[in-house]
Amino acid sequence: MQKTFHEAFINTPAGGACTPDTLRETVDEILDEAGRGYRQMLSRIPERQKELLYAIAAEGKAEKIMSAGFIRKYSLVSSSAIQAAARKLMELDLLSVEDNTYFIPDILFRMYLQRLRNNNMVFI
Repeated sequence: MQKTFHEAFINTPAGGACTPDTLRETVDEILDEAGRGYRQMLSRIPERQKELLYAIAAEGKAEKIMSAGFIRKYSLVSSSAIQAAARKLMELDLLSVEDNTYFIPDILFRMYLQRLRNNNMVFI
């Protein structure tokens, strides 16, 4: 957050106001910069784990990730595969859970995954 607002301040003309568009452009620039590192990280993650990350990123915060509805909605394999993938992703600190709600703790990484999904560039 601090970096985002610092960069947005830099991107705001002197005497101008920081607008929502300025913030969106700034976030896009930050995601572009972080993209290379995120791509490298994703290239080392097995496909089942990536599929789960994309699904949870799409939800923002996801409950009942092992339910038939969630599995069907995101074309995942099985609840046992989800359980194994979630366990490994939590060990890597790429996934967190609080009160049975799963989320990606790195907000920029979550936004990066959402962007990939929205651009139909998933599973790189």
